[in-house]
Amino acid sequence: LAGGAGAGWSGPPRLVDIGAGAAVRLNGVATRPEALPAALAALMQAPTDPVVLRASGGTAQDLLAVMAALQGAGITTLALVEAADAP
Repeated sequence: LAGGAGAGWSGPPRLVDIGAGAAVRLNGVATRPEALPAALAALMQAPTDPVVLRASGGTAQDLLAVMAALQGAGITTLALVEAADAP
């Protein structure tokens, strides 16, 4: 997991919400977990472009499974943010 303090953002948003059972949403759109690396690659100029991960109801195991899949696909810069509480 890379922090990226001071790193600039380039390109379109790449926000992955991780829900229960490793359900994922890429920029708010439901995405099959196995399709996530390719969907992200289409939004990236390089595998080092940052991807923001947000646990939204998923377990730590769900989060780790998604992180491992992305890293296995060569996506190397992952930033974990805390999910905001629902109003």
